[in-house]
Amino acid sequence: RRHIYARAGMKHTDSLPEDVAVPKRSRGYMKKDGALADNADTLPWRASSAGGGYTTAADLLRFADALRTGRLVSKATLAQATSPQRPDGWYGFGFW
Repeated sequence: RRHIYARAGMKHTDSLPEDVAVPKRSRGYMKKDGALADNADTLPWRASSAGGGYTTAADLLRFADALRTGRLVSKATLAQATSPQRPDGWYGFGFW
């Protein structure tokens, strides 16, 4: 929260669990036995590298801008992280 969300100005982004009320947070569903069922028990652990967070489109733009302008990592680090790391050229260090 302090090192990423706050630095990027992301006020509508977090990773609170489903049992914590968050205004306007959408709920996921899946088909189970032919009916719709809540998918909360299938979600990844919160704030892990696999996700588990939620955000808004405006906050995603703030995140991208903070990356691009060097507020989250240096421009050199971002360049290295987004450089192809495979012979086929499609994958950087965590960036596709």
